[in-house]
Amino acid sequence: NFGTVAVGSSLQGTGSITNKSGTTQTMNVVVGGANKPFALTSNGCTGLLPPNLSCNVTVTFAPTAPGNANGTVVISAGGSPVATGLLLGTGQ
Repeated sequence: NFGTVAVGSSLQGTGSITNKSGTTQTMNVVVGGANKPFALTSNGCTGLLPPNLSCNVTVTFAPTAPGNANGTVVISAGGSPVATGLLLGTGQ
């Protein structure tokens, strides 16, 4: 949850993803949302990720209008989604 952010401003959040599968995985991260206030601004999770290693992604929330906003972050390994997260924020 990004909380409340002034319209025209932005706030970044960084998360870490760890491969706990025991095998090297081909990783991919996608951010989506109906009104597009969320963007994947740094993606260290592309390509191969060996077991027990981590990669980082940064998502930016930049509201263009007042009100609640939501989006999703989808993490895929080996071409299949393995986790989905909800992104929330409020433009003020």
